[in-house]
Formats: sequence, C-alpha cells, structure tokens
Amino acid sequence: MLVVGAGGYFGRQLVEELLSETSARVIAAGRDVARLEQTFCDRLGEGSRLSVTRVDLHDGSTVEAALHGVGVCIGAAGPFQKLPQTLLHAALAREVAYIDLSDDRRFCDVVLARAADAAVPVATGWSVLPALVGVLARRATEAFDVVTSLDLSIAPGNRMPRAHGTVASLLASVGRPIEVWRDGACLTVSGWSEPAPFDYPAPVGRRKGWLVDVPGLDVLGRTFGADRVEFRVGGEIGFLNVLVSALAWPVRWRIVPSWVPCAGLLRCGMALFGRFGTSVGAVGVEASGRRAGHGVRARVTLVAEHDGHRIPVLPAVEMARHLLDGSEPRTGPLPPHDWIGWDDLLVSCERRGYRLNCAEATMVDDG
Repeated sequence: MLVVGAGGYFGRQLVEELLSETSARVIAAGRDVARLEQTFCDRLGEGSRLSVTRVDLHDGSTVEAALHGVGVCIGAAGPFQKLPQTLLHAALAREVAYIDLSDDRRFCDVVLARAADAAVPVATGWSVLPALVGVLARRATEAFDVVTSLDLSIAPGNRMPRAHGTVASLLASVGRPIEVWRDGACLTVSGWSEPAPFDYPAPVGRRKGWLVDVPGLDVLGRTFGADRVEFRVGGEIGFLNVLVSALAWPVRWRIVPSWVPCAGLLRCGMALFGRFGTSVGAVGVEASGRRAGHGVRARVTLVAEHDGHRIPVLPAVEMARHLLDGSEPRTGPLPPHDWIGWDDLLVSCERRGYRLNCAEATMVDDG
C-alpha cells in the first residue's frame, strides 16, 4: 500500500493507523526521503512492514515507479487546490485502487469525471466530507420519507496540530465564492459566512460554525433528495473563529485576493493559542424532513474526547481495510453514503475510543 504525502500531518497519521489496523506492507512516499526516514525512524528496519520512497507528484516517473507492485494507493499530500492528478492517472492506468483525502471540491470533481469508467475502486474525498458525514447522514435519515435539509458540521479542538497545508486549505475559502446546495441546486455564497450553531453531546456542547468550501455537497443533495445541504466549521476558541470571519471581508471587498500566501504566518499565530482548549473533536449531521406527513428532525454525531485530530483519517483507513480484504467488489467512484455498514463503523469507532450518538427522529412544528 502506497501513501503519498506521508511526511504531512495526515499522511503520518495514515501510515501509523495502517500499520496498526492492517497487516499490509506500507510504503511512505514524499518528496524528501531523508525527512521520511527521520519521521518514521522507529518504524523502519529489518523485518518492518514499512519502507520509504521518493514521490514528486509533478514528476510522473516517480509516481509510476512507486506504484510498482502496489494494490492500493492513498493520496494525502496537500493542499489539494494545487495538486496535479498524476497519482490518479497512474493508478487507473495500472489498475491500482485509489483513495484520496481531498478537501477541494474541484479536485474531487476532476477525479469523479476521470474515474467514471475505472476498472478499480476510486474513493475521492475520503475524509470527513463527504465520506464520513455521508454515512452519518444515511443513519440520520433512515426513518424519513422525505429529506429536506442536511446541516453538516465539524468541531475541531484547539489543540489540533495545524500543518501548513491544513491552514492553507482553510484560508482558500475565506471570503472567496464557494458553493452550497440550496433549492436542489448549487448556489454560490461567500466562504466563512452565515454563522449558525450546532449542538453536540458533552463535552463539546454548542458550537457556532461558518460556511466553508468542501466537496460532495451536490452529491449528498442528489443522493438524499435534499433541498439544502450545508457544511460549517466551528473551532473551540470563539474569538479565533471571529478573527477568521473578519479576514473574509478584505477578500470580499477585493482588497486582498486571498490569504493563502499568509498561511505560514497565520499558522504561527494560531500556535500561540495552541496550549488553550482541548484535543476534543466532533463531526455531526442534523437532518430535517418528513415522515408520515409530519415534520421530523434527527441528529447523529461522532465525538472523540481525545485525539480528535485523527478523525479525518478514519474513512481512508477503513476503506483501505475493505479493499485489502476484498470486501469492496464495486469499481469506479464509490458512493460516500454507502461504503461501510453502521455496525462496522461502530466497531471502528470503539477501537479508537470515539462515541457515535444517534438522536432518534423527533416531530417538529411545521409552522
């Protein structure tokens, strides 16, 4: 199994979890082999299932060489807004199953179009959204006759490690035009706008979140027949959220084209507050709709009371497990709402110390 971008934060988490959760041989790939050897020095050595190799996604020959003898590859390099599609193209040509953790809508759209007739399974956006919230949304709406809206949310703890690529991805949508799903179609709004609360179980509680650009909202909207699908992010420290929302105004007024070039500076500033807050993390779906002619609402959440920053790699690791054991017979793009059974997800969460909470569908006042 090949993990490209293994030197990044989520790449390192992937490698560690794949070694602990599977029996596969894992190849950690990136542009700097010396850095990879230093990162995984305690995992390397005679008899180890881990090895390292050089892959530069801008150099197709290194991608081709790394895929030799590989059955599954995972793209974890970022930010995805700037990545070429060399890993996908090489994987499809060699008929290697493909997974990525892309958080960029345009990147995922290209993958879906290119993989429409692929001979191998292709899982793009296999992180929080759309892969994880897709499964939570399926559970939340299973008793509905009609789904009208899906409010999706993530609540990271303030002690979450912030890699440069993660901060850059966040800033890419601040104040910029993004797409949400409203009235059964894609609608353009401003990124990091329209704050709204989401109620999580303890110890997270109520979090106010802001709209951000993510892949899969249109896919989930069409899958569940929802008129509205929106995704918000709400950090643990309120004034940091307000600060980021304030950064959106210069972009909207075209004073600043984008804050992405300032990702390093913002990352340093955020690190100053890193000792405050907790490592709690949560993801949630609140669904509204109708059942037996009445309005209903249901909420499903996943809460990690510690190490919440590891939640984003769970879908890719579990998808890799399915591909390795041959339990995924489908080819082409895999549906984000129907790739893992609820009982299997429960077991996966229990192994990691996460809690899945399902609030039963309750009647709401149609007025």
